[in-house]
Amino acid sequence: MKKLPVILCVFLILAVFFSCTNNSHDNKEEWAIVLHGGAGGSREMSFEKQLLYEHYLNQALKIGKTLLADGADAVDAVTQVVVYLENCPLFNAGKGAVITAEGFHELDAAIMDGRDLQAGAVAGVRDIKNPVKAAGMVMEQSPHVLLIGEGASAFARSKGLEMVDNSYFSTQARLEQIRKIREHKENPDPRGTVGCVALDKHGNLASATSTGGMSGKQWGRVGDVPVIGAGTYANNGTVAVSGTGHGELWIRRCVGFDINALMEYKGMSVQEAAHEVIFNKIDKMEGSGGGVICVDLNGNIAMEFNTELMFRAWAKATGDEGCGVFSEPADKCPVALNRTYFLEKKDGYDQLEMKPGDLVFLGDDFIDRGMWNEMFGTDKIKNRGIATETSAGTLKRAPDMKDLNAAGIFLCTGYNDIQKGFSDPEEVAGKILTVVSSLEPQPIYVIGLPPAGDSCLQVNKRLENELARMKKDGRKVEYIPFPSLDRSVCYTGDNLNAAGYCALAETLAPYLGMKLLAHAEETGYQERHPFYRHRVSLFHSLPVSEGQIVMLGNSLNNNCRWDELFPGKGVLNRGISGDVISGIEERLGEIIARKPTKIFLQTGTNDFLNNKSISVDSVWCEYRELIRHIRTALPETELYVLSMTMLNPLTPLYEGQNEKMASLNVLLESNRYAEGYRYIDLASKLTDSQGNLADQYTFDGIHLSGEAYLIWREAIINFL
Repeated sequence: MKKLPVILCVFLILAVFFSCTNNSHDNKEEWAIVLHGGAGGSREMSFEKQLLYEHYLNQALKIGKTLLADGADAVDAVTQVVVYLENCPLFNAGKGAVITAEGFHELDAAIMDGRDLQAGAVAGVRDIKNPVKAAGMVMEQSPHVLLIGEGASAFARSKGLEMVDNSYFSTQARLEQIRKIREHKENPDPRGTVGCVALDKHGNLASATSTGGMSGKQWGRVGDVPVIGAGTYANNGTVAVSGTGHGELWIRRCVGFDINALMEYKGMSVQEAAHEVIFNKIDKMEGSGGGVICVDLNGNIAMEFNTELMFRAWAKATGDEGCGVFSEPADKCPVALNRTYFLEKKDGYDQLEMKPGDLVFLGDDFIDRGMWNEMFGTDKIKNRGIATETSAGTLKRAPDMKDLNAAGIFLCTGYNDIQKGFSDPEEVAGKILTVVSSLEPQPIYVIGLPPAGDSCLQVNKRLENELARMKKDGRKVEYIPFPSLDRSVCYTGDNLNAAGYCALAETLAPYLGMKLLAHAEETGYQERHPFYRHRVSLFHSLPVSEGQIVMLGNSLNNNCRWDELFPGKGVLNRGISGDVISGIEERLGEIIARKPTKIFLQTGTNDFLNNKSISVDSVWCEYRELIRHIRTALPETELYVLSMTMLNPLTPLYEGQNEKMASLNVLLESNRYAEGYRYIDLASKLTDSQGNLADQYTFDGIHLSGEAYLIWREAIINFL
């Protein structure tokens, strides 16, 4: 009987133990991922540059989380994420790596598999396109852990990895940076790395890190990245770590292993261990700025840094996801679903002027994709819509329009917030009302959200009530209900076709004091891509007037407000995002009916991007047939064919395309007399010394900035 209390005590302890074990298992994430693009820098970073970094961090995150959700192992996921970041010229790794004092790029990378502590690394390599792939080969196909310099390159070459000339890694920004270092106008920076850690569905951890090292480094200097246990570490029993900071200090502190040891031997959580190392150990060492990203065996994450910023992004299977740059938590609601499109449009609008008395249309997709001036036969409407924008983006842009002295601002925003679940109806309505307040005392006409679901109706109800109260107080505000529309006004998704835009414009007409001239007609076109059929239907709804000038092509034409760049010239935008040569051929009837005096044609980019195996000759044959069709149908119309603009390495579609585009430009130029058109060389005006679309003229590597459109304007203005 005396043993009974002891037995009960043992059972109680075991029950508690198994209960804790089960709870721990229940709290374990199915998968988790964190990535970084380096730490350091200044809070003076522009809003536009922050958005650009966030875009590419999110693109990298999308790659990793898709792989993990599909069951890929952690090693594959971290490798593919780091490869993407190595190929993105914004970061100090791979393309875009810093330059040594001698004028070369010397790259380091490492990877570690938490399953068996296998690891591989390369250091000081000059010609391996993706060093992280070489590190993986060292881990998986050699008995070694670290290979350096020429030996590492010979090994990579023997394994069939892609090799490049050292100049491949250069960018204009890095060339300018090393110039300043040599002129003692800038100090070498020891920070700048990319990395990724992940937990997969099988419970395995992995870490990968890659860097160009310290800017202006000498004598074959190597930092912490390829030193296993310093900048890179993974152990299935504890944690995966990738660091970014002053390499010498990271090596001396064995940062990655130290975090592992604090968890393994002291029982710290991943958050506690990472904080302890960065703020209580590293932080006390001179020149110690940097940070770490970590994920533990249960999918808990840590992102600790003692600098003003660290580029980072994360996702878990349970839905916790985000990206950030500064120490403050990132806003759950981004400014736009497509950050680079937001930047392109905003930059374009910044180049355009507005006059007192203009009517401004401000907001998201429903504003941006409308062709308001043609629909109403006026040049008084200034379209300032940005497709994919959220209410946060509109709120960010509103201060630029506070002192316009506009005759009226028509505002429609918030739909993307609701559709993507970024904000609840109360938050969305609150942001819209804040936009209204920031634009006063100009007359504000708030267009409600499309009545598509309870959340939209809740937003509209609050807007209607609040604006009625404000109007009663003598403020110049008006609520305009979005017309009730059936699905016939959208062929796919939420893009309005001609019927939808005509219904919306009819609703706005009394407030504008204008008569709607557009008339919706069913065109019978088939959908080629998400915007084609909607936009063609809108073209056909617009009034026909002869003697105009047509800008014809794809998104490079579509994204510009040509009527504002060339006021009073009767310039029409007939670009469609995603369009190809055959798409323009199919819709040419609408152009022919207008009998324009001039056509400025630029196309072909998507023909190459949609089919990597297509030949230059094939694209030229299609292009030539389009040109001949135009010349035959419109013999009196002057046809101007603009060269294709090159791509910038920012786009993942960059590889091998500029050579094809340059070859097509040669054919376009050499055949101008035989085919009866004038050729305008736009590409050379926008290309850098490496033959790429220059950094300052693009945000995503394909599409153009506002400054680029001003150059386009100068290239053709004498022909108008």
